Amino acid sequence: MCTEDPSGGPSSTMDPHYWQAVAAGDRRQALAAVKRLRAEGASTAEILRDHLLVAQHRVGELWATGEWSVAQEHTATSVNEGLLLWLGSFNAQPRRDGPLVLVACVEGEQHAFASLVVSEILMAHGLRVDHVGGTPDADALLERAVNQRSDAVLLSASLTSSLGRASALVKRLRDQGLRVVVGGQAFGDDERRARAIGASAWCAGPEEAVAWVTAIAQDPQSDRLSGSVAASASDDVAWLEQYREQMVAYVTVGLRRAGQAPDVDPGDLEGWVDHLVGCLSATLATDDETILLEANDWLGRVLTARDLDPGLVDRVLDLLREPVASRSAAAGLVHNARILLAAARRPTGPLRIPPPATSREDRPAAGMGETAT
Repeated sequence: MCTEDPSGGPSSTMDPHYWQAVAAGDRRQALAAVKRLRAEGASTAEILRDHLLVAQHRVGELWATGEWSVAQEHTATSVNEGLLLWLGSFNAQPRRDGPLVLVACVEGEQHAFASLVVSEILMAHGLRVDHVGGTPDADALLERAVNQRSDAVLLSASLTSSLGRASALVKRLRDQGLRVVVGGQAFGDDERRARAIGASAWCAGPEEAVAWVTAIAQDPQSDRLSGSVAASASDDVAWLEQYREQMVAYVTVGLRRAGQAPDVDPGDLEGWVDHLVGCLSATLATDDETILLEANDWLGRVLTARDLDPGLVDRVLDLLREPVASRSAAAGLVHNARILLAAARRPTGPLRIPPPATSREDRPAAGMGETAT
């Protein structure tokens, strides 16, 4: 859905005047650019897809590379969101008998822009939409979907570290007979991750979401995908998510005490460690180890752009060995991840992964489902 020019500039599909206005935080000029696009015949869906979504992706990239501050990111995002809602005000009233779609982010995801875009495009096609937004409570979301008899639930995930939580939510929704459509950058470029967590369908963009939801009205039992998380991995995914906060605290304290993150802002450090723990959970949920490579690459770029040591990933994995030692799938993944990432940094050759150690020092930390002895 979001493309970018290889040179690092905005995508060729995005209006340059709109991008200049967003980058400057100029609401008036951004509105003028959108009005001009409408006058030239661009539809609401086209403007959202080809300009606002692309601009928002570029905003995130500029933050990741350290070229923009958090304040600049927030200012540009607010301009984008304002124009999104303005465009949505031109949508006609949806059909009363049309399919009802509940749209939400996965729990823990605060970036709701993509889900807002999808919601507005669904409504532009006459569908009824209930947009819940970012970081919804899973229990409340399930109750809402069931009580209002949603025809489908559309879950948006931008962060791969959200996929462990997504797998549990998808299962609960499917157990209630609901169709679950998923999309967003976290799911990659094909349906494999969506299939692994048991979703009904994966959509690469808003138009595909429209087509699938419309098809539900004709065949409520239709599912494109079939799959589920393996039982052994599912148990460890649930365990990782249950103790995720404690593990993040354990690792961040360990890094601080060892003097291994002296120049890192405490809030940033906690967020990055949480992302890595979440990516371990996501890898188990999807059986896709490329998630770890993506996480390592992304965090490496973020750290390097801020003149920080990209070796932080290795130190986090080292510290995680102890708290996950009693969980076979999680312990094996942490062990393999350290070797996988090391192999990715050196010339290609045969990759040999020895079995994980089972010494006494690898026992889990107290307070995470086990008692230390």
